[in-house]
Amino acid sequence: KNKLSAFGNYMINLDNEIKRSKRFRQKPIGPLGAFIKLKEGIPHDVQKCLEHETSGIMTSFLVSCNEDRQELFSIFSRLKIDRKPTVYTCAFTNQRHDISNHRVYSDQFPVLIDYVDIEDVNVYNRVIDACKLEKIIMIPTQREAQSVLSRVDSVPQNTLYAVVEQSFQYYPAPNYKSYFYKLNATGMYNNF
Repeated sequence: KNKLSAFGNYMINLDNEIKRSKRFRQKPIGPLGAFIKLKEGIPHDVQKCLEHETSGIMTSFLVSCNEDRQELFSIFSRLKIDRKPTVYTCAFTNQRHDISNHRVYSDQFPVLIDYVDIEDVNVYNRVIDACKLEKIIMIPTQREAQSVLSRVDSVPQNTLYAVVEQSFQYYPAPNYKSYFYKLNATGMYNNF
């Protein structure tokens, strides 16, 4: 239960209300960050990249139908939650997305999806849909990123972009470009 409070001081009460409610057709799943685990022994820089790439969904919830979404929002209102978590509505399933033909395979660079362990199929599918971790690689230096990603013939197949030095996103040729972003010193989430 203490882990839930890492996602917001209201999460323990919210979790209790969800468990008590008899009005859900299927209980909501969330916060999603509680279902995303990092594999043992991953480097600190990979951890920081994963925190950045998944930050948008960590406090989110999944519901299976619009009625459950309305019930969840009703609970948010009863608890007077100011910053309501994002709620995704999609039919729950037992089948993981098959990423085998769409992911990056690279002997040279880490692919972010290879560092997470997500047992819940619905959470896994949402991470794939929302974060695209199977298409994001890490490249250690800007020089290497520029060399690899500026030429179409050297880009690892299926690469969406590369995270470089924990502060840059490099998009591959033929639409080669880069962006700078800044992570805070303590990390965005300390729950990993």
